[in-house]
Amino acid sequence: MPKKPTQTFGHIAFHKSGQVERKLFQLSDVKERQEGQALEQFIQAFNARGDNGRITDYSHLPENDQDFIINHDGSAVYVQLTELVDRSFTFPMSLQEYNRSPWTEAILKESGQIPWRVDVDKKNAALKEVIRGKIEKHYAKSDEVILWLVVFTTCSNYWLEMSDNGVLGISESLRQAREYLKGLTTFIFDEVWFTDMQTRPVQIWPDAANSGAGV
Repeated sequence: MPKKPTQTFGHIAFHKSGQVERKLFQLSDVKERQEGQALEQFIQAFNARGDNGRITDYSHLPENDQDFIINHDGSAVYVQLTELVDRSFTFPMSLQEYNRSPWTEAILKESGQIPWRVDVDKKNAALKEVIRGKIEKHYAKSDEVILWLVVFTTCSNYWLEMSDNGVLGISESLRQAREYLKGLTTFIFDEVWFTDMQTRPVQIWPDAANSGAGV
């Protein structure tokens, strides 16, 4: 069966008692099972969000078709699932580079090792480029078919929304993705969603909430 490398994701919780709780997960490296696990995580978080209906079940589709079909409030919805990986915007650093601090953001990929430098401009553009890549595949569908694009990531710090003193803000990544989609004259996907499989999924398009300023 096809293999697809993946990385550990999750977080470490520090309690007042001094207890350290590690909530770390890793998807299967078998492509079909990995994608199924990612969709299951999306469905669970989507249903917990509670304001966009409910997904009750899903099934895989043949390789030459869309990836999945889900039941969303009694309607059949086809799903294209794609992964946003950090290899386009993270780069290894030597100890000398790390000590000189020529970076503004970094990701620790392995405990005890030197973090990888993040190219912030490329990180901000990564979501838009993933969506563009799917659009340029020129999928075809009839008007009667509902098709969603779901982008998932195991990158631990790729957030699209954040709260600042109770005010919801959006990241530069989300702003760029929405601006790109707004400029298209034709668009095959009825909805576009993003999940980091830890926090609530974000509806990228349509921008129903239309709230928050770029941060």
